[in-house]
Amino acid sequence: MPSAEAAEALGGISGTVTEAGGSHAPVQGIEVCAITTNFELLGEEESEYEHTFGCATTGATGEYEVARLHPESFYVEFLALPPSKLNYIAQLYEGKYELSEATTVPVAAEKTTPNIDAKLSPGAEIAGVLTSAATGAPVNEAVACALRTNAKGQVEAPGCGISEASGAYTIRGLPSGGYKVGFEAGGFEVAYYNGKTSEAEAELVQATAPNLTPGIDEALKPGGPPTAPPGSASAEPTSGTKLSGGLGGSSSPPPDSTLSLAGKRITVSRDMDALVKVDCTGTESCRAKLTLRVKTAVRVKGKRTLRTVTIGTSAILSILHGKTATARIKLDPAGRKLLRDHGRLEVELALVTPGRKQDDTVVLIERSARL
Repeated sequence: MPSAEAAEALGGISGTVTEAGGSHAPVQGIEVCAITTNFELLGEEESEYEHTFGCATTGATGEYEVARLHPESFYVEFLALPPSKLNYIAQLYEGKYELSEATTVPVAAEKTTPNIDAKLSPGAEIAGVLTSAATGAPVNEAVACALRTNAKGQVEAPGCGISEASGAYTIRGLPSGGYKVGFEAGGFEVAYYNGKTSEAEAELVQATAPNLTPGIDEALKPGGPPTAPPGSASAEPTSGTKLSGGLGGSSSPPPDSTLSLAGKRITVSRDMDALVKVDCTGTESCRAKLTLRVKTAVRVKGKRTLRTVTIGTSAILSILHGKTATARIKLDPAGRKLLRDHGRLEVELALVTPGRKQDDTVVLIERSARL
């Protein structure tokens, strides 16, 4: 009996990513994602939409192949994810930077569309050190974003960086221009360079590709919602949990332990992680798994209807009692596109603890919209 993939006669996209300019050197480690232009292909079950998007990472020769795609038209995006520490300006196929201008790529059944290449230009970088204004200690895992106003009058963040244990951060892959740099960290007030409290007052920082603009430091004032210390929210399953069947362990919640959302406005970072803050109150640690779902229009037997689609699921978390922890939920390509199209997105969040499931409606907001 033929497999489902064989029956669907899937296709793919391939190409090579090189550095723009005279060298044309291959670029390894670039994330290439193909995302369908037809969201009516999305369905409620993963098996119905798993071939409407796909990603691949370029190898040592700069080559990539995104396989197992529906015969359909796709947007293709080339970007350097923050963990790669590569300094290239993200772009869509044929050097476009706006989805409305992007050239779509056709995929045919049982064929790979070749030569979907990209030439990436090195970007500008902004770097600095973040410390606590109260103690002088470095601030770890703070978010620094380079902000600018686009042609529509909207504030956007072409690049963000995360501070390390030393407080040092670097924002990479920026087009040349002037930026206002915003900073946000749990337990601190939102701040803007240089010592400002609003984006309107922020001092402009000039960045010129491919150069580094250093010394954009900031001392953050204590305030805002607290976060848990490192290690209080684990991305690894704890003892007694089951990855495929729920949380396992006791069939009822631990005594004197309650897990709840710290807020219903969920910030989404530059690398498309939904940062969900949850409170664990009581005398026992909490365990949970979080799932984000969104309603989208699909066509079933020729009729248009709404279905609920999962766009991200967390690992099983273990959170210390009395702490507020931030859970990171990686949005899938469908969720990323919906959020980028709308700027903010109303979704359903299912918070599952042993013996209990809680459903809430929350709003996802891009990091640039909040700063």
